[in-house]
Amino acid sequence: MAKSKKKSGGTPQTLGPDSYIRQFGRSLSLEACYINADWDQHGMANIVLVRSKKSGKKVVGVYLVDVYCLGLKNTFYRIDLPEDEIENLISGITGGVKHLTIEPDMAFNIIYGGIEYAEDLGFSPHKDFKISEYLLPDVDDVPYMDIEFGRNGRPFL
Repeated sequence: MAKSKKKSGGTPQTLGPDSYIRQFGRSLSLEACYINADWDQHGMANIVLVRSKKSGKKVVGVYLVDVYCLGLKNTFYRIDLPEDEIENLISGITGGVKHLTIEPDMAFNIIYGGIEYAEDLGFSPHKDFKISEYLLPDVDDVPYMDIEFGRNGRPFL
């Protein structure tokens, strides 16, 4: 009978991007949060979070939030983004509209608040939030801020 081979030594298995975000996303250093300057006038918030890996490469989370009705319409992330590509990404996402740096808690409240508001209306967040949520702190760890959702207190499409 042949002896079974034991797996020993070898190199550790590399995590894929989704697994990396799930496992380490919340522990990465938060560098900055950006939002399009006209979000509160038009009801669409393009939020970009920039986190930093120990290597210095960046992980960017993007969240498109309809604060008037539908909540989180789109979300994605980019991993290992060089510093010089971040500004191009932000400009592309905000459609050339000026973007502002905002406090992280404000960004988190817009994202989570938009999701909650939309869920109360029967809308679910974008399917990729199951990954990009790991770039945000747990919802229970975000200090509440009073942000108006809807338009004039009502859902608006």
